[in-house]
Amino acid sequence: MSAIPDVTVVIATRDRRVELTRALGSVRRQEGITAEIVVVDDGSTDDTADLLREESSRGVVKVRHPRSLGVATARNAGIARATAPWVAFLDDDDMYAPHKLVEQLDAAARAEKPWVYSSVLAVDEGLRP
Repeated sequence: MSAIPDVTVVIATRDRRVELTRALGSVRRQEGITAEIVVVDDGSTDDTADLLREESSRGVVKVRHPRSLGVATARNAGIARATAPWVAFLDDDDMYAPHKLVEQLDAAARAEKPWVYSSVLAVDEGLRP
């Protein structure tokens, strides 16, 4: 990535390749912003490492813990690799709506605040609320 991204999205994961694939797709579909993706593999024993090798060629920054150190340590490792002025967290089994990040950054700018948060919308497997 040549320009500084708007936001770094940190995803901690462990043994959830399928869920991680879906989460990564939702970050890539963000509109109106540039996002750096940092995935911290917290000691996975499945084929998550294979996925991350593929994803690194698409610009995903990967961090690997050989054994699980816990989600807090994984998130902190992701923050340490962030290059954007904003950091967002995404759990590996969650997804972002297409305008989530741009709307949050706009809200922070309007309110002149250094952090923002949002609510959650639970959906079923068909993505219906």
